[in-house]
Amino acid sequence: MKGATVMRIVLPPLRTVTFVCVIALLSGFGAFLLLQNKNELATPRPVEKATLPEGFTATVVVDGRWRLSALAFLSGGEMVYGEKETGKVFWAKRKDDQWTPAPEPLVTLADCASDDKYCERGLCGLTGWKDKESGKEWLYIYYTLKAIGAEKQPTKNQIVRFPITREGETLKAGTSEVVIPGDILSAGWNHNGGGIVFGPDGMLYFSNGENGKDGVATVATASKSWEAQNYKNLRGVIARVSQTGEALADNPFVEEGAGREQKSIFAYGLRNTYRIAFDPVKGALFGTENGPNDWDELNIIPRGGNLGWPLVRGRMDDPHNAKMKPHFKPAPGSYADPIDAWARCPSVTGIAFEPGAVNFPAAYKHELFVAAYLGSIIWRVTLDESRTKVVSREQFFSMPSPDRLPGAGIADMAFGPDGKLYLSTTTYDGDNKKNDRVIMIEWKSKAAEEKK
Repeated sequence: MKGATVMRIVLPPLRTVTFVCVIALLSGFGAFLLLQNKNELATPRPVEKATLPEGFTATVVVDGRWRLSALAFLSGGEMVYGEKETGKVFWAKRKDDQWTPAPEPLVTLADCASDDKYCERGLCGLTGWKDKESGKEWLYIYYTLKAIGAEKQPTKNQIVRFPITREGETLKAGTSEVVIPGDILSAGWNHNGGGIVFGPDGMLYFSNGENGKDGVATVATASKSWEAQNYKNLRGVIARVSQTGEALADNPFVEEGAGREQKSIFAYGLRNTYRIAFDPVKGALFGTENGPNDWDELNIIPRGGNLGWPLVRGRMDDPHNAKMKPHFKPAPGSYADPIDAWARCPSVTGIAFEPGAVNFPAAYKHELFVAAYLGSIIWRVTLDESRTKVVSREQFFSMPSPDRLPGAGIADMAFGPDGKLYLSTTTYDGDNKKNDRVIMIEWKSKAAEEKK
């Protein structure tokens, strides 16, 4: 909202929001029309009482969706976004500065788990990838498989990919291929991660939480066999695999006799890294880590790293880690403190780097943005020249009611090819299944300058 006050916070980090378990969610961003319950078109409208720096605006561009949990852009500029519960992935095309949604889903995952409103299972993540040599393109989907058998308990996540083709103005998805099967990628009621991106090296990176298997460690339980401290399984990890899911020979834990899971791991010791993104300047991998009821983290995730969960949380030398610090013995050089942390968890979700002052002003070039589910907040994070330390964190965006509906928060966000920032919401009110929306944040002054 023009003229709104921007609150600037210099480290130590902000500690003002209470915690509640976040859930996997998210999806679309786009920008103009989206089919509603009765195939009506959604009209763009301003977000009421949004707090933004002067010159920026926030607009609801998609409405009437249900628990949006993942979003991505394809090589042709199309936007794809998925509903957590239904397993449906929708798409929209941008034309004349407007987003027009297709009338039918691009993909419907018939075997996607659909659970109660507080569960983190379901459609968890989306990303696209195009082979520059062959020109072929795929849509990758990370999701929880539907319950099989008498137990009726979904116990496996998997990653699949769909070949994408274009017929005129229409996208088509072909037959899916399994990239990471459910027999090696575990799932739980919660902590399913769902971050999925391609790195600068062209490899596929994804996050999986420890599936709720590890509580906060104590001195009495320090010697327990913790899932997140075991790099031989895919719980509490960031994995790195080829475009077709093969473990890579140059991964850090490859050794004779190791299984596929161990060979796939890039870093471990994580509770639930919700989203991941690569720094366009230095190429480092960043992630948002959900704490229990304290110590959400912003991490730079090193190759071969052990980030400490559940033995330490937050920064190693913080007073609350004093008793556990002697029991955490990572390999030399493998541990790194978070570069930012919240003493009381806001439930950090989306993470995105500004792509290069495409729409935002030059002062925002390559700045880091981090979203929180609670309070529907986005922070602007300024890094130092080395891109390894946080200089400051300031509140960039917040969204009060009525646009922040009861039980609603930001699930994910990403910059589009137009350089504008898109975010999606998910609502856990348990009743209305069409509450969720996509919001576009843009710098209006850019458009004004181009018209001069």
